[in-house]
Amino acid sequence: MHNSIHMKYHFIRTILLLFSSINLLHAQNGFYNNGSEITLTGTSLISIRGNFSNVGTTPNLRLGTGSLYISGDVENNQSFSSAAGNLYLNGTSQQEVKGTNPILVNTLTINNPTSINLTTGITVSSVVNFSNGMVNAPNKNQPLHLLIGASYSSASDQRHVNGYVSRQSIGTDVSYPVGDGSRLQVIAIGSLSNFNYVARYQPGDALPGPFIAGSQPTPLKIL
Repeated sequence: MHNSIHMKYHFIRTILLLFSSINLLHAQNGFYNNGSEITLTGTSLISIRGNFSNVGTTPNLRLGTGSLYISGDVENNQSFSSAAGNLYLNGTSQQEVKGTNPILVNTLTINNPTSINLTTGITVSSVVNFSNGMVNAPNKNQPLHLLIGASYSSASDQRHVNGYVSRQSIGTDVSYPVGDGSRLQVIAIGSLSNFNYVARYQPGDALPGPFIAGSQPTPLKIL
């Protein structure tokens, strides 16, 4: 048997129906979805202990209100969307999110003590939970993107985005959980009528001072 699990449409649908009573499906050595349509509803949960590949020719993965746990790399070349579901990246070694299509989720939980590298962007509509570890997003065209009304929690020196974050907002203050991989340096933007900005903290030499410490609790703030 290959390291990944290969399933045709009807077989996958049967598996999901089989587990609907306990709302739990474990994939021990990875999960390879080649065009099958998967929808998680209620409190359904899929735990993938390995890599996840989402490919095929038809829109196929909808988290719905369920939860998807992935401990390995994520490759998304098809539709990957969530109305109210949850994506947990919970590996113990470095994980990579890659592929030709971006990922849209309701909530995203980062729980990897090593790091998570984004070569494909993730869009979040509700909350990003920084539970453990760093997110590396070096490409401004593939950032961690927060939609209007989205927020984040528990960012710190050990838990933030080392790279690019983009945000949408209409008339509200927003902040960006960015830093340099060792220090959280939140960037805040005051309320504007309508904007979509991409931000990254880039440390550098400010040349000779003197410099006076600011009075704002946020290290970097645009008013």
